[in-house]
Amino acid sequence: MKEQIIFLFTLLFSSLLGNSQVQDSFSDGNFTSNPTWSGSSSQYLVNGMQELQLNDVLAGQAFLSTPNSTAPLSNCEWRIKVRQSFAGSDNNHSRIYLMHSNGDLSFINATSGTQGFGYFLKLGEAGSTDAIKLYRDDGAAGVVEIAAGSSGLIAGAFEIRIQVLRDAMGIWEVYVDPSGGVNFTPEINVSDNTYNTTSHLGVSCLYTASNATKFYFDDIYCGAPIPPPIINVPNERSVVINEIYPDPSPSNGLPDAEYIELFNADTVVYDLAGWKLVNSNTEKVLPSYQLNPQAYVILCDAANAVYFTQSIGISAFTALTNTGDSLTLKYADNSVIDQVTYTTSWYNDTNKEDGGWSLELINPTLSCSSSYNWTASSNAQGGTPGQVNSVLNLTPDTTSPMLISKSLINSTTVSLLFNESVSGVDPILWSCVSLDIVSAYSNPSNSNEIWITFNTPIQQETLYILSHPAIVDCEGNTNSFQTELFIGKTPELGDIVFSEILADPDPTLPGGIPAEYVEIWNISEHTLELQGLRFNNATIDFQFLLAPNAYITLGDADNALAFLSLSDKILLDNFPTLTNSGMFIELAIDTLILDSLTYSINWYAESSKQDGGWSLELINPYLPCFNPSNWGASLAFSGGTPNSNNSIYSNSPDSTSPQLQYFTFHNNVLTCFFNEFVSNSSNSLQSSIAYTTNLTIDDSTLYQLSDTVYDCSGNSLVFTVDFGNGFTPLPGHLVINEVLFNPFELGSDFVEIVNTTNHCIDLFNCSLANDDASNNDIISHAHRILLPHQYIVFTEDGNDLIAYYPSTQEENIFKLEALPSMNNDAGTIQFLNASGVRIDGLNYNEEMHFDLLNSFDGVSLERINFNAESDNETSWQSASYLIGFATPGTLNSQYISVENSDSQFSLNTEIFSPDNDGYDDVLGIIYSDFPASSVGNITIYNERGIRVRRLMRNEYIGTQGTLFWDGLSDDSTALSIGIYHIIFEVFQSNGEKIEKKTTCVLAKK
Repeated sequence: MKEQIIFLFTLLFSSLLGNSQVQDSFSDGNFTSNPTWSGSSSQYLVNGMQELQLNDVLAGQAFLSTPNSTAPLSNCEWRIKVRQSFAGSDNNHSRIYLMHSNGDLSFINATSGTQGFGYFLKLGEAGSTDAIKLYRDDGAAGVVEIAAGSSGLIAGAFEIRIQVLRDAMGIWEVYVDPSGGVNFTPEINVSDNTYNTTSHLGVSCLYTASNATKFYFDDIYCGAPIPPPIINVPNERSVVINEIYPDPSPSNGLPDAEYIELFNADTVVYDLAGWKLVNSNTEKVLPSYQLNPQAYVILCDAANAVYFTQSIGISAFTALTNTGDSLTLKYADNSVIDQVTYTTSWYNDTNKEDGGWSLELINPTLSCSSSYNWTASSNAQGGTPGQVNSVLNLTPDTTSPMLISKSLINSTTVSLLFNESVSGVDPILWSCVSLDIVSAYSNPSNSNEIWITFNTPIQQETLYILSHPAIVDCEGNTNSFQTELFIGKTPELGDIVFSEILADPDPTLPGGIPAEYVEIWNISEHTLELQGLRFNNATIDFQFLLAPNAYITLGDADNALAFLSLSDKILLDNFPTLTNSGMFIELAIDTLILDSLTYSINWYAESSKQDGGWSLELINPYLPCFNPSNWGASLAFSGGTPNSNNSIYSNSPDSTSPQLQYFTFHNNVLTCFFNEFVSNSSNSLQSSIAYTTNLTIDDSTLYQLSDTVYDCSGNSLVFTVDFGNGFTPLPGHLVINEVLFNPFELGSDFVEIVNTTNHCIDLFNCSLANDDASNNDIISHAHRILLPHQYIVFTEDGNDLIAYYPSTQEENIFKLEALPSMNNDAGTIQFLNASGVRIDGLNYNEEMHFDLLNSFDGVSLERINFNAESDNETSWQSASYLIGFATPGTLNSQYISVENSDSQFSLNTEIFSPDNDGYDDVLGIIYSDFPASSVGNITIYNERGIRVRRLMRNEYIGTQGTLFWDGLSDDSTALSIGIYHIIFEVFQSNGEKIEKKTTCVLAKK
């Protein structure tokens, strides 16, 4: 406030300075000249805020005075600003000497006088009733209290400005502004004319050591009465809201403080005393502040005023809403000077909406201002508080108003939104064919908007022409106006559907949309009005017409740049985040649900497209009910077809019967799951049907259920399910039977499990793991049943297995969201039950493949026999090339049935042909009835007696077992056809040796 008070003196009273005896604001940084103050000079200084400040270290009494011998006491005024940052007492108070006979202002205590006489104001005394008091100093006779002001006014620390007037009759009037401004209110009115001459005025302080620096004085004036300032009454937009900083985080260099900047666009000074800032409904009254022509002032919280040079700190300054707020500047009589209702769209820059940038007025000279006259600051710090706006442009407005949008308020009222404030509320000037106009009026909260009300409801799908001869803006620019009114049909059930979903745009394919979106499709014969349509929690709040058989893409307004390539789109502020794996979405209007679904990543059916960049597309929108199989991955090169026909579109009727996918059985409830919604005689359409049984079931008993179900198109499925009560598997119940760990380039790994028992196995919470069993992937959280001797194939895709391997049994494929990672050269795969017990495991490597293959890509390893040991490499063989190198879900191509023999040592066949054709590719060597804890050797010789293979060497053997020979030598080379001799040596624990011999024929086909 200091500079404004100085300006007030200079501007209004320069003509009085010749008669004025004293004026000092201490802005020269000293008290030794202009004017000269004397007394206890060492106990005072002028501080950095250009105030006269007591500056002692010990308790004492100190004063300064300056000559004032020619003051016009018959008609005189004194003014002074005083700050005492403590609660006063008789030992801690100040005297403001208005008149004194000699300038020696020293005194002993609160009741004693000086060595002269005069009048002073006493500021400070003990108690809660402390008031400003006027005293007469009678010198050695002491002091006399003449009058006191308001009780308790200065009971605590204070900062006040005081005005004192005296006339020729000795009538004293004391006024005060408790805020330190110049809005004075009366405190004392009393008469005392004892003394009418003076030679000095000054200040004198009595203090203890703790308060020896807490007295401050400023803006001292004594002279002819200051005439009251001329109060200039503002017109609308004389002072404008010029800059708004609602979101200071993250800062680009500005203080972390919200602010509003006012600009005096007029040519006269305005005192802001009594003016009001209204934030929505919260009103703050401004203190006195002289706002010069073409000058700025910052309104902010009182705690933040130190950040800005020209500011008005407001206690409990109301927070500015980041997304938008209504701000009104009012004169003291409540007339509106300026009003702004900003939104984040005013930034015209989505990057600057998120904080750290102010909104700046472009042209403050316009008669009125709307959103088009505001934009984000271009200053590198984020704003220009107290300075010329970075976007300032004083070019006059010569452009006629333009219509931005129109929307239906209700069935009889339409809203017309222009780019600026307009007039045109005379209903006589408006015309509309086929509709009579009842009223035309401006939106009370937005002068850019005009509401037109008709006498009858606007009919859907009827074209109207609305016109006005001259719409006028604030600057007098006119424009003849005409627009079409057309209200589409309100959507009904069956009119509009979801037709495409892009939940995962990363990675974006060339030409694709790099943002999430959904596409909706008007499949009706009507033009639909989408205003009010709700997509989850996001609502279209403006008029939008969707033509028959047309598409529209919905996206997030925050991703506007991603949709530049689309001409038809609706970008919504509350667009929901689409979950990659799937979520529930719906279209509704009012309470009517038009379409809804819960999409799933499994709808892609192609694992290569599940990882992002590809949309899900609707195949046939005309099916009578929802069907997950009616959706699939887009075939478009860009990954999707927003606003155009779907790449997989087909209007062929559904003639495919539903398929049973799998079943669970638990607590006597059999639940069958299908690939689409089905119904039966007892249940309406649903994705699964539960059958409650009351059977007493043991583990080894299989039961059968048959039923007929229908999809929503009437296609039927007659199915039969064998089921039984499953139990948790133990080691030996299930075996890993086939693995593919090095698939084709676009293929997937798989692991095949076989139930080797005569019982049903419950796969609930069973899991697959690699070498780290603690990092396992649960197979099923449902009680899925594996029938006796049934195969099941775990993979992430399944469609690639069907495509690559002709013998694949589709019904035995179990798709998993994640299969444990399997290295292409070597690794481990384990199967665990719900308790984490290892049921079976395999340490695989590519050397277990048939060495003569040209490539191992896409070739599975098959277990030769269910009873063969998992950790014996001879138990595994490459799948036959004749069946396509894998047999997912069915009997292995290399399977060998090993029959029990009466002999201790035998072969499964006498002739074998190791050519990987799936027929007798390996030789099974069977032994039995040997003593436990024996050590065995199996050695193979050619017909010339040369050793070609050591199949077993000094290994502990069980009482029985089977080994397999693939016809290769020890160095993995193919052996020639011929007769080979097999020697089996067994060394018993008692030292006895048993030797068995047999022969085989290695043949070629």
